[in-house]
Amino acid sequence: MPWVSLAGLYHLPMPLVIGATAAGFSIVRQLGYEEFGELYVAEHPRLPRQQVLRLIPAETSVDLDYRTRFNQESDLAAALWHPNIAGLTDRGEFEGQLWLSSEYIDGSDAAELLGEGHLDGMPPRMVIEIVSAIADALDYAHDSGVLVASLAGSTRHALRHAESGVDLIVAQGTEAGGHTGQVSTMVLVPEVVDAVAPLPVLAAGGIARGRQIAAALALGAEGVWCGSVWLTTEEAETLPVVKDKFLAASSSDTVRSRSLTGKPARMLRTAWTDEWERADSPDPLGMPLQSALIGDPQVRINRAAAQPDAKARELATYFVGQVVGSLNKVQPTASVVLDMVSEFIDAVGRLDDLVDR
Repeated sequence: MPWVSLAGLYHLPMPLVIGATAAGFSIVRQLGYEEFGELYVAEHPRLPRQQVLRLIPAETSVDLDYRTRFNQESDLAAALWHPNIAGLTDRGEFEGQLWLSSEYIDGSDAAELLGEGHLDGMPPRMVIEIVSAIADALDYAHDSGVLVASLAGSTRHALRHAESGVDLIVAQGTEAGGHTGQVSTMVLVPEVVDAVAPLPVLAAGGIARGRQIAAALALGAEGVWCGSVWLTTEEAETLPVVKDKFLAASSSDTVRSRSLTGKPARMLRTAWTDEWERADSPDPLGMPLQSALIGDPQVRINRAAAQPDAKARELATYFVGQVVGSLNKVQPTASVVLDMVSEFIDAVGRLDDLVDR
């Protein structure tokens, strides 16, 4: 059976309030949310220090396969001890939700550093210091048994990743949502498969149906990495106004734009992307400054777009691939997966029949 990633699939949670207690920790503030749960800064229940508390969604926590992976991967993470890795300190279950706690590092991220006196870019010495620290941590984790995957938008990228010693390469074509290159999946995947063999490759970009999975495997991929297809499911994090736009969009309604992150990323074309593309508009800043610039405006736009008649609805956008044109109904994730499997079986059977003729 091919390997299928459910990238980008999670709920938007209702955040815990400041002072609330979860798993014995006292909530200080919310850091955000990600694919694997809600993130909070919280006071340790017994020691005078703050930790990062990650609460896994209840619907994920009940999955027995997930629980097995949760325990295996947290065991592996807990064994990592490196000055450039925030260490895992504990795990458990609270009111039906699995949780993890880790060190909290009260510092600045790259966007904050750039905004604090480095608007023209960081000095080379600082960049080398930061990148070297990240590389040291990654090498340590890899040497300790943590598998490392890398995303490639060109064969050149894939070769550099392979030379660096990664365990898996995701070859993502330009059709994909988010940051992409300019080479299509149909062209990119076989090029990368041949270039990095025998390293396993996952195909990404324009894959939302069983026939597309079959095509990816025919191109030599070991499996697929899916993202956009989950954005119109019942469980998706997508804002309602954006989900409605996705359901009405065609495959021609996306654009590669630097307007959200500073790097070319495929997203739904809206008044937001059109305004940034105007000849008299300023160029987007580089990453990560563009994200810092538009962070607050995007929050206000998304909040206002929740109102039925708000003009902000015209501005609302999100990352999505060209496959959005085939996402025309909201359904449970389980139904999407079953449809994929059924169509994949039919497609392979059809190919078998063609070969037998």
